[in-house]
Amino acid sequence: MKFQSLNTSVFERDRLFNLLQEIREGKPAKNCNRLTPDQLLQIPSIYATIDPKDNIPDIADDAEIKTGNDKIIYGKDLKAITMLMYTKPRTAYCDFKQEKQMRSLASGAVPIGLLGFKRFRNIPYDRWRQAINIPYTYDKGKIELNIDDETFRKIFKVDLLLGKTYASTYYDEIDDTVKLNLDNKWGLILLSAFLGDEWKPTAEDIRYFRDNMGNYRGSFATTYGAARIETGSDMSPIVRLYNKCDTAMRLLLAQRWAWYGMHRNSDMICDFQNWDKIPKNIDNMAGSMMGLKASPPTSGNLGKGVFGV
Repeated sequence: MKFQSLNTSVFERDRLFNLLQEIREGKPAKNCNRLTPDQLLQIPSIYATIDPKDNIPDIADDAEIKTGNDKIIYGKDLKAITMLMYTKPRTAYCDFKQEKQMRSLASGAVPIGLLGFKRFRNIPYDRWRQAINIPYTYDKGKIELNIDDETFRKIFKVDLLLGKTYASTYYDEIDDTVKLNLDNKWGLILLSAFLGDEWKPTAEDIRYFRDNMGNYRGSFATTYGAARIETGSDMSPIVRLYNKCDTAMRLLLAQRWAWYGMHRNSDMICDFQNWDKIPKNIDNMAGSMMGLKASPPTSGNLGKGVFGV
């Protein structure tokens, strides 16, 4: 009979790599040695001494990296947790028990990698957005992006730090290839290409998105999913943009789930046009709530290729 150690540090050598292996082997999440919320809070410090120009998958397995808390983590473990955050929902590698994900760092809406650079290197979130320029065309109601290979690689590099919730790319383990989601599954970086007032949702737009949430009824703060909006040829630009997005970005646009006013905080990215801005909460605006009211807040198999682990 064995007992799990309660004193295992998140920075202990192979701790994060072994967690990746357990998940890769298809072990049920409840049987994996997942992180606790307190351990998850330590992950941003890993990125404190990494050069933003570095390509994380290229870091040597045995590289010793000093964290912002003066701990040592090895390259293999750094790549393992980065891969998990990029490819898996937070519940796959963190055991929240009764804690609600919508709280602070627990939420997938907090980009842990970028948070580390923000806290320890004073690099604002929006500086990463400004580093990527994606031209687009909007003609006769049709939206198209113009992305070349160099831009694609930049998107992937930032996606690793944004994590799965915000990612515009994904890793196809079958053919060991990073791919771009362009079929009505746009993530944050693709959405962020659209600047200007014509693409900025108004309070009326946000209410409209919420009214078209599909079969997910109830509190805006606790229900999930966001349906595609089916309308005629006179569809507004922002509704067409909403339809292009994945579920997470539709929830962001509609100020739902973690992006609901009661749950938002400065660790999250809440505005696709400015990643450091907290947009106005429409639920505090006169007449903004029509119909539903929010309830009170309550206390696989992964391949090796790209990451080399």
